[in-house]
Amino acid sequence: MNSQPDKVDRLLTDFFRAELPSTWPDAPPIRTATPVARPGRDSLRHSRMALAASIAAMLIGGWLVSGRMSVPPNRPASFEDTTATRPAEMRLGK
Repeated sequence: MNSQPDKVDRLLTDFFRAELPSTWPDAPPIRTATPVARPGRDSLRHSRMALAASIAAMLIGGWLVSGRMSVPPNRPASFEDTTATRPAEMRLGK
């Protein structure tokens, strides 16, 4: 019973060894990496200015948009006898 798995193992070993090349090709040469130039102070200043400008644009845009949005009139809602009342302009479908 032990001979059957050994036969299969030998057949597979012979097959895969026949498929492999007898000598392996040489490995490709390793290229050395060239050092990356560090960004100078000028580019750092430019990136900081761009960041400051984008933050300023977001703040100014938010301020402008918040002033243009309509706010419903300040009428408080009330709860009496477990029913809620709302101003007419805030009711759906009217």
